[in-house]
Parts: sequence; C-alpha cells; structure tokens
Amino acid sequence: MALFEDSSAWIVLCAMLVAIVILLRRSFRYFGRRKGREPPIVHVPRPEDSPHGLHSDASSELVRQEVQLYERERDVSARLDSKMGILQHLIHQAQNEITRLEAVITQTKQIGAGEAVAPDIGMHVSAPPPSVDPMASGAHNAAIYALADQGMSAVTIAHHVGMPLDKIEAILGERKKT
Repeated sequence: MALFEDSSAWIVLCAMLVAIVILLRRSFRYFGRRKGREPPIVHVPRPEDSPHGLHSDASSELVRQEVQLYERERDVSARLDSKMGILQHLIHQAQNEITRLEAVITQTKQIGAGEAVAPDIGMHVSAPPPSVDPMASGAHNAAIYALADQGMSAVTIAHHVGMPLDKIEAILGERKKT
C-alpha cells in the first residue's frame, strides 16, 4: 500500500467518494423511490394508429380515388382518340366530296359554255348500293369480324369494306353482345 502513504492520494480518494455520494443523492431525489421492480423511468407507450380511427383510412381512400381518376382519364382519352379518328375520317370524306363537287361545278360551267366534256365526274361511292343490306349479309359480317380480329379499328374497317362507320360499329357491337 505504498500508494496510500502519501496524503495527497488520500485527499483525492476522499474527494472522489464525496462526489460519488453527492451524485447518488441527487439521482435518488431526481428519480424518487421506486416501488418494487418498477423501472426508474416510466415508459409511456405511443398511441397506435387504429384502423378504425377517424383519419386512419385517409391514405387508402386517396389511393383509391387516385386510381379511379386515372381510370377515368384513360377512358376519356380513349373516347377522345376514337372521336378524333372518326372526325379525321369524316374530314377526309368531306375533302373528297369537295373535290368531286368542284369538278362537277367546273364541268357544268364548261358544258354551259358549249364545250364537250366527258361525263366523268369522279364519283366515289363509299357505301354499297341501297338495294344490298349489309346487315343481312353474313359474308359481310364475317369479313368485318375477321378484320376486327386482325386489330383494325372500326374507322379502318369502314374505309376498307366501304360501309358507313355507324353500321360497322353496330355489327361489332352485336358481336360483343353475343
């Protein structure tokens, strides 16, 4: 015990013991006396989000509404694309009719002036003659179904077959019902 022969070592040791006692008393006052096996700091659990809470299903509701909006946007976009295709087809038909009528007007002016003109007025009929009912013909329907199975749109089928678009859509609509 050569270490404790010096008085300065005893003073340092006593100072450390006093500091430990003071710290223990402070912590004892701060935390208080514990009853039984109770932990020194009481753990207060956080309230859990219950699935039946007022705002607990807000995120799932938002996701559901977002999905619905996306589906509606796709539906509206598809409808607009379909309408645009039909409109482009009608514009093309109107341009053809304008060209044909301008040719007829030019020919009638030439006939009125006394010039001999060939009677070619460039009529392009896009529908079959009225005596043939394409709805009653099974061959037309089979051809329309085959074109639809190849992935053609109703506008393309109408142009390819030479029938009005509304009749093509009606035939394809009857196929979907059956």
